Amino acid sequence: MTDPVANPATVPAEPDRPAAVAAPHCSKCGEGVSAGQRFCTACGHPLDAASGAPHPDATA
Repeated sequence: MTDPVANPATVPAEPDRPAAVAAPHCSKCGEGVSAGQRFCTACGHPLDAASGAPHPDATA
């Protein structure tokens, strides 16, 4: 029998636990951003306030 601690890939997923959700980040520099932020604090790139995604009017 395989020891689940020695091989974490064999540990079954916990059905009661929600899947991990990726934190919002700047699509230009990758810096983490907070919900509702309008600009990335690291590079100044405009963000969509709801998701942290690039603003639709922003140019690459």
